[in-house]
Amino acid sequence: MKKGSFICVSILLIFAGCHQQNTDKVISIVPLKHQVVLSSNEILIAHPKLFTATDSLILICDPITDSLFHLVDKQKKEVTSFGRKGNGPNEFLFPASLYHYPKGDSLCMMDSNKRSLYSLRFLSDNTPKFFRILNDKETFHCIVLPMSKHRYISSGVYNDARFYLLDEIGNVIDRYEAFPYRDEKEQQISKVVLSQAYDGNMTSDTEGERFAVACYNAKMIAFYKIENNKIVLIKEVNDEYPDYKYSDKHYQGISRNALTGYISVTASNNYVYALYSGKSYGEHGGLSSVGTSIWVYDWMGNLVRQLALDVPVSNIQIMKDDKSLYAIVSIPEPEIVKFDIPN
Repeated sequence: MKKGSFICVSILLIFAGCHQQNTDKVISIVPLKHQVVLSSNEILIAHPKLFTATDSLILICDPITDSLFHLVDKQKKEVTSFGRKGNGPNEFLFPASLYHYPKGDSLCMMDSNKRSLYSLRFLSDNTPKFFRILNDKETFHCIVLPMSKHRYISSGVYNDARFYLLDEIGNVIDRYEAFPYRDEKEQQISKVVLSQAYDGNMTSDTEGERFAVACYNAKMIAFYKIENNKIVLIKEVNDEYPDYKYSDKHYQGISRNALTGYISVTASNNYVYALYSGKSYGEHGGLSSVGTSIWVYDWMGNLVRQLALDVPVSNIQIMKDDKSLYAIVSIPEPEIVKFDIPN
C-alpha cells in the first residue's frame, strides 16, 4: 500500500461559535490519501450503517446483508459475520448506535426497537455474541454512548430533555434540557420535535469525561463534560441551524434543499473529528450522506485544522494516538480504508 504524501495549505476560514463573536482563524488543510484495508471482495457488505473500531477490532453493522454484524480482526484481516434480524432470542430489530468503551476493546450496541443495550463478548470458541446489559421498555433511546462501564449518555425522542446521563442499569442520573435554540420562538417548540430536528451523532474522549454531539441536519457541533454527575456545556459552534417543518408536536422532516451537516464524528483524548457533508439531499441524493472534509476541533471547541480526504466516506473512527483514521467508502463498492495522519 502506498503511503500518502501530505501538503499543508493555509487558508482563511471564518467560523462562528455560539455565545461569541465570529472569529477569523487561519487553519491548515491537510490532504490525506487512503489505503485499502479490506476491499469489497474481502468483506461482503452492501450498505454499512454503523461502524466502530479499536486498536485490534473493527465492527460494522449492515442492515442489508444476511448477518447484521461483521467483526474484523485488524491484524489477521479475518472477518466473522454474526447476528440475525428478527424479534427472537439473539436476534435484533434496529441497531441504532454502535460504540466502543472509552477504555479497552469492549464494544456495545443499542437496539432502539428492542429498547435494549448489548455488550459484545466472546464465547469459549471465540465466537462473538451480543449479551443484553440494559433494558428500558419505558424510554425510547436512539443513541447510547458509553462513558464508562457504569454510566452512559443517551439521546432519543424525549419529551423532557435532549440528553440523559444514565447509570449501569438505566436510571437517569441527570437530564440536559437545552437545545441550541435559534430564537425565543423555537424555545416553545416541543422537545419531541426538537430531538428529531437536532438529531446527530455522539462521541467521547478516551477517558470518558467529555463528549461531543455533531448535528446531522445542520453544521453545528457542541462539546460537553461530566462534572459531579452533571452534564455541563463547554461550547457550542453553530454555523447553521436545521431547516425543518413541524405541526404541533409532530416532526415533519427536514427540507430537501437543506445542507446536510456532520455525517459522522469520532474523538481521541486530544481532538474531535467531524465528517462534514455540506450537500443537500434534493440536489445530490444519496451523495449528501458522504463527505471528504473532516473538521478537527480541540475539546474546548476551537477549530484546529481540516483534513481533506481523497475519497468520499460515510463513517470515520480515529485511533486514540491520533495517527490513523479508519473509514468506510461506500461508492462505488463498500470497502474499509485507512488514512495516516501527520503530526
